[in-house]
Amino acid sequence: MIDMVKAMAKLGPEQRKTLLGERLRLFAEAGEEERARGMREMMVALVTLPREEQKKLIGTRMQVLLELPDTARNALLGTHMRLMSGMPEEAQIGEVSILNELMEEMPPQMRAVANEKMGTMMTPMLHQFHSRQGKTYDWCGACQISG
Repeated sequence: MIDMVKAMAKLGPEQRKTLLGERLRLFAEAGEEERARGMREMMVALVTLPREEQKKLIGTRMQVLLELPDTARNALLGTHMRLMSGMPEEAQIGEVSILNELMEEMPPQMRAVANEKMGTMMTPMLHQFHSRQGKTYDWCGACQISG
């Protein structure tokens, strides 16, 4: 899995999106145990990459998730959130930091779509991590409420 994830990170944006999209669709269709096993392997492989390659893959994953039907996206996000809680804190902080950066870099319209489609599950986790670091973001609804 590590070799596959490394190879994916080196692909061009469209090829990476196609390959990662196929993988995520397979995970979404799988049973919970199989989905968790495959996603865990990918998450473990992801943290072996340099930060910029992690960012490319996480950004591509966000793009794919936004295009999936609600049921598939919610299944993947739910599994991902459960798996994240079992990852070492350094890996959690690294991924959440990248997610916060990606959200900040998104055009406002795309950010609104991301918040609409993934915000219920993702915003609390993202807010928890960036608030611990003393950071606030305009795109984060929880920051707007508490700020």
